[in-house]
Amino acid sequence: MYDDDLNISFKKIIKWLIGLIVAAIILIPVAFVFYLNMSTPVFSYNYSSTQNLMQEITNGVEYDSAAKGINIQLTSDMINSYIDDEMKDMDLGLPKQIQIMDVHIDTREARAFLNLKALGFIKVPVSAAIAMNNSDSQATISLTNFMIAELPLKQETIDKLTKGQKLSYSIKMNDLNVVPYFNIKSVGWKSYGINLFYEI
Repeated sequence: MYDDDLNISFKKIIKWLIGLIVAAIILIPVAFVFYLNMSTPVFSYNYSSTQNLMQEITNGVEYDSAAKGINIQLTSDMINSYIDDEMKDMDLGLPKQIQIMDVHIDTREARAFLNLKALGFIKVPVSAAIAMNNSDSQATISLTNFMIAELPLKQETIDKLTKGQKLSYSIKMNDLNVVPYFNIKSVGWKSYGINLFYEI
């Protein structure tokens, strides 16, 4: 009798454990999807059409008499407005199941944010730190420290997704010589955006 009771109790425990494991298997992905959806940030900025950007850039030019040059400021609003306009006509070759909802550059945090939607209902907020370096010959922007929501992505995962390609873009400094009588001297990342310094 005691053996039967023990056997029944043991079966109940096994059944209970299996039920917990199955529930965890089902609930963990659901909880993760819920977490991603709740962690998707909402961005705001003052939009300026591409046609007005040149006028705004001109208004933001500052003369530096000590350094004998001018500073041109590309603000966060300008950068995000340009991205918003360009994204409408840009084909990134993504699978049909993945849709880009938002792209935003936070110049204060120096991070790029990308809100994706997968399978029509799963929101995937991805972000990366932005690093900018320049030499006498070129300026380079690199993306590092990737995260999904607040969860860091391992470099191994990034390498697999990008097939080992470096996530950086370089431009020759000479290609930025667009101001008559001035030569580009430096490109810097600031809290308000990007600063270009031209020397006479």
